[in-house]
Amino acid sequence: MLLYVNDTLDGVGTSSLNQVNAPPRIVFGTRQTLGSTFFNGSLDEVRIWNVVRSAAEIRTNKNKEFVGTHPNLIARYSMNQGLANGDNTAITAVLNDQGNSVNDGTFNNFALNGFGSNFVKGVIDSLPMSILPLNSYNNTTDATGTYPVGNTTITWTVTDVSGTTATCSQTIIVDDNEDPTIVCPQNISMPMHPGACNATVNYPTPTSSDNCGFVSTLLVSGLPS
Repeated sequence: MLLYVNDTLDGVGTSSLNQVNAPPRIVFGTRQTLGSTFFNGSLDEVRIWNVVRSAAEIRTNKNKEFVGTHPNLIARYSMNQGLANGDNTAITAVLNDQGNSVNDGTFNNFALNGFGSNFVKGVIDSLPMSILPLNSYNNTTDATGTYPVGNTTITWTVTDVSGTTATCSQTIIVDDNEDPTIVCPQNISMPMHPGACNATVNYPTPTSSDNCGFVSTLLVSGLPS
């Protein structure tokens, strides 16, 4: 087990996977057994990962607020639900902003009103925030994919913690620069009709193909079959 404080390694130890105390839970601000020793401070942007985070990753994101979901992040509590020092008694749970409501938190002995145990002004409000843009193609932060021939408009949207948004658009242009293929029927030699100066000739349509699937074969010179 590695303990980092402000992205600096502060301690190394070992831990057991066995559950020591019941019920199984993670508690913020006091002991797992809900004792009488409490954390004297504020909590903001609490994240629980199922992978080990490096010092560089912690350093990059420690003062940023995540938006949207992230791989390997199983719970994220941004603590943005209430009004700072206001009446928040109607709020009954700390929402897991990663989108898994199973991991929503519950309050224990919180006043949720006034300047005591309540929501407060976020400590990262004035710091750079990680605002991840989502695209209209697959509603993720990565618009990589297979696009059809022609123009496809992608709209990107960013949303801040206040719910305000900004958008921009880009056009993906896929050009078909590969020529189709065509194979003509073999030459045909036909005798003329008796007493006439012509002959009736039936011939098959040329075979054609294209990398995009659809082709249109037209007779542009000569006589139809």
